[in-house]
Parts: sequence; C-alpha cells; structure tokens
Amino acid sequence: MYTLTIEIPGLPSINTASNNHWRVRARHNRKWRHDTILSAKAAGLPAEPLWKAKVTCTRHSSQPSDFENLAHSFKPLIDGLTVNGGGGVLVDDNQQVIGQPDYRWEKAAPKQGRVTIEVLG
Repeated sequence: MYTLTIEIPGLPSINTASNNHWRVRARHNRKWRHDTILSAKAAGLPAEPLWKAKVTCTRHSSQPSDFENLAHSFKPLIDGLTVNGGGGVLVDDNQQVIGQPDYRWEKAAPKQGRVTIEVLG
C-alpha cells in the first residue's frame, strides 16, 4: 500500500482560478502544479503511477469557503500529481482512478494558510 502526504504553504486562490485573465490563471495554475510536483517527489513517488487511489485535500485557512470553490481551488494541485501533469503519482485524475476526492476545510491562524493532500493507493 502506498501513502503520500504532502503539505504546501500558502493557499491556492479561489478567485484567481476562475475570474481573471487567462494569463493570470495560467501563472497561478503553473505555480501550484510545480509546488505539488516538488513536494510529491520529495515525499517519495510510487514505483509505478497509481491506477486506483483515494485522494483527500484539506485547506487550512482562517475563513471557510463554499464547497464548490474549495473543490475548484485544488484542481491544479491534483493535476500536478498526474503523469501528464508531471508528478507521476497518479495515472490520471479521472473518476475511474480517483473517484471523487474528499475536500475538507480546517481552521488555521491568520497568515498560516496551507494545503495538505493525502493519497492512498
């Protein structure tokens, strides 16, 4: 059984992910994919990319967001875990591989925002 737990400081912007110019969104997504790839490689990649996994994404912030924005903010991070995204943890991020990820929110002190991702496969 493979387990990956990564923590990345900072918070992926909920508004940047959808409401801005495409270049702003692209820069934002690239940064979070890159940070996810580096964190996953540092934590240890599986011998082979996973064909089946359970993914839990937790946002630690001082204020909660609505569920749709919470889930949407993790898109570039989950993309970074895939083979095509550069991470090599997951074969793909479709429903056959990861089903429906579990998205959570936990209270954190102001200016102490971070995200954690756990992959079990």
